[in-house]
Amino acid sequence: MDAQQLSQHFKEVIWVTIAYIGLYYVFLFGQALMKMYVYHFTNLAVTKENKKISYSKFKYEFKGVLALTLDRTVGNTLEQAIPFLLGLWMSAVFSNPHTAAKFGWLYIASRLIYPFCFYGGLPWLLMSTMPGYLFIMMLWKDVAIAAL
Repeated sequence: MDAQQLSQHFKEVIWVTIAYIGLYYVFLFGQALMKMYVYHFTNLAVTKENKKISYSKFKYEFKGVLALTLDRTVGNTLEQAIPFLLGLWMSAVFSNPHTAAKFGWLYIASRLIYPFCFYGGLPWLLMSTMPGYLFIMMLWKDVAIAAL
């Protein structure tokens, strides 16, 4: 297969990969922007002695609910990146690119709702994490079957 045929064969999986990386950066920039907004437009960055806290100290130590939600959204997305992306591509190569892409899009949908589910707490959080783990397992199931 030449490069053109190869890219056509894996086209769906390429788009899932691009979407996942894009979503990760949306979460990452959202996390940073939220902390900049809170730092600059609230008085949460002022100590009891009415002294301004440095931005770097505030950025890494601010513990509001929204900050925790976005910190965990970025962290969890990054934690699951290797099992997801590796499983996606191994499933596409060794099993079926169309099926891999289908589970990839479903996984991305579970990532999209993660910040809202995390913010809502339990049991809402399970509505994002459990399907996400299942979709990753389905990718790896196809890889394991292909290896048999």
